Amino acid sequence: MVRPLAKVGLTPGATVQHDGTTFTWPNAPAGQPNNVATAGQIISFSGSGSSLAFVGSGTFGIQSGIATVTYTDGSTQQLNLSLADWYANSAASGGDIVATSANWNTPPGSTLGSHAVSIYYTAVPLQSGKTIRYVTLPTDNNMHLFAMTIVH
Repeated sequence: MVRPLAKVGLTPGATVQHDGTTFTWPNAPAGQPNNVATAGQIISFSGSGSSLAFVGSGTFGIQSGIATVTYTDGSTQQLNLSLADWYANSAASGGDIVATSANWNTPPGSTLGSHAVSIYYTAVPLQSGKTIRYVTLPTDNNMHLFAMTIVH
């Protein structure tokens, strides 16, 4: 059985292109978690560029929170991150839809998964000329991130 996200090109370890940006989809086997519910995790992340881009979705409505970028010079920058509900199929302000699946995984015979669902993209500007040391994710268990990358 081909999973709904695989039907739209979101397969484990796949390279995903959106808005000129390349992401790597999580390399998780079917039935295993392939996203992170944001809970203030600190992610080591090195690089510099014009913006920091995220692929994810919210549950129970649009989810927003503050991510903090810590640069190698010790300075920080707060980023307002917003992702629409996966069931809405309409991106939050400033975002885009990466992919829409005709349905989601449900047990055989169930009609619950017969509604389209989406994964979203958003990018937030970074301070010019600075290098990221790490990113602290928002504290919002209803925000789910699949990938992040630096846009050059």
